[in-house]
Amino acid sequence: MKGMCSLVLVLLAMSAMATAAADCSTWACRDVKIKASYGTSDGDTCVEAHGNMALLGCTLASNTYITLRRSSLNYEEMYAILLARQMSDRTVGIRIIDQSVGCNVSCIYAPS
Repeated sequence: MKGMCSLVLVLLAMSAMATAAADCSTWACRDVKIKASYGTSDGDTCVEAHGNMALLGCTLASNTYITLRRSSLNYEEMYAILLARQMSDRTVGIRIIDQSVGCNVSCIYAPS
């Protein structure tokens, strides 16, 4: 019976972690879990995340997505971090350019 209770607690904890939402302010979100991403015809990457991204001080693309612009200086590095963290089911921190249309990403970091 003790083993069964432990299993239930582990499953509940895993469920809570899977539905955890990003903690956002006007300029950044931390503990962002990537829900989906797609490439656009102009080379940008649109990212949908769990959490209330509407708290960001920018205009979300299609009222849903933050945008990693292909023209960003470190686009490939930021995209690699995003993709690696999404594939490993881990979170990222994202800073945006304040007041940008499309909520353009300025920095992505991978917390330990």
